[in-house]
Amino acid sequence: MNDHPGAAVRHTGRNPISGTPEAPGPAVWTEDRSPEERVLTHPLFGEPNIRTPPGVEAYHAGKRRMLDGIAGFCVLGDPGMGRRGVLKMMRGYLSQEFPRLAVIEHVLSRHALMTPSAVLSSLLVSAGHSVVGGSRIAQLQRLLNLQEEKALISGAPLSVVILHNAEYVNEVVCETLLDLHDGLRLHGIRPFTISGALLDPFVTRMSQLAGSLHVTELRSVFGSVHYLRFLEGIEDYTAVLAEIDTLLVGHPNPTTWTEALLPLAYRGGFRLTSQAPALHAGVVSQVPTGRFPVRDLFDVVRQVLAMAASLDSPEFEIPPDSWAEAVRIVMGIGIAYLPGVSSAGLG
Repeated sequence: MNDHPGAAVRHTGRNPISGTPEAPGPAVWTEDRSPEERVLTHPLFGEPNIRTPPGVEAYHAGKRRMLDGIAGFCVLGDPGMGRRGVLKMMRGYLSQEFPRLAVIEHVLSRHALMTPSAVLSSLLVSAGHSVVGGSRIAQLQRLLNLQEEKALISGAPLSVVILHNAEYVNEVVCETLLDLHDGLRLHGIRPFTISGALLDPFVTRMSQLAGSLHVTELRSVFGSVHYLRFLEGIEDYTAVLAEIDTLLVGHPNPTTWTEALLPLAYRGGFRLTSQAPALHAGVVSQVPTGRFPVRDLFDVVRQVLAMAASLDSPEFEIPPDSWAEAVRIVMGIGIAYLPGVSSAGLG
């Protein structure tokens, strides 16, 4: 997984995807901290933005569409496929490859009854503008001026909007984005929307919107579609585990994510990538196809590593059956309270 932007700048004290400073400092990552403290302060146990093979594929496909002059790129996936993480990763990669590019990252609300003014106000907030009120015309002009200024500074006549939760899009949001697109084009700037959505709700929503908006209008906002795939096979699992082995936390004396959790085992030669065959076998034991959602994979890794942190030693090795047990537990979450979910097929 070395064919990605920013491969040479991974050890900088900043998250290589999001660009945000790594924290906390190096004092946290010492073996005199309790296992519980190492777990609670570790980025893996927050909301990590870890590069995955499906995410890298989506970025390259989206960048290709952007450079080809297509108006938009829509990432679709089933629940647990990591579409939000993919959009965050795409934003990070764009910032690395095109650091001066005009980009707005926006999260659509589940609240459907938004006025045009409310939509513009939320877009202005996402764009970082300090003045969000006023008439709709004034709001739109403010947003256009901001994006035009960023485009002029970047030297690229391009404005990118990254849209999370596109399954919640409605007619008002679409019309607002279309007005923004028209204004940008009038000033010689090409709009490009990167959106992410749950597959089935998005398809349903597009069918509903097709009754009030022309298909060419919907296509100009959402462009081409990219379907996220499941993780499957030892190669995919190795790539994800290698990220945890090599990402750094803490500065000015950073340590790898694996060492931060298992300092003694790491110094004794343990590397998480060595666990890829056992992880794969654990997944296949519960899911014969071997196709596993990203969210579930991270839940499994967190569970195993939380257990491992309390057993850290120079000779420590993760018991192979730990992975199958973690997969079984993660797949069973919700069977006691979610309707229509049973333990059948959990092995």
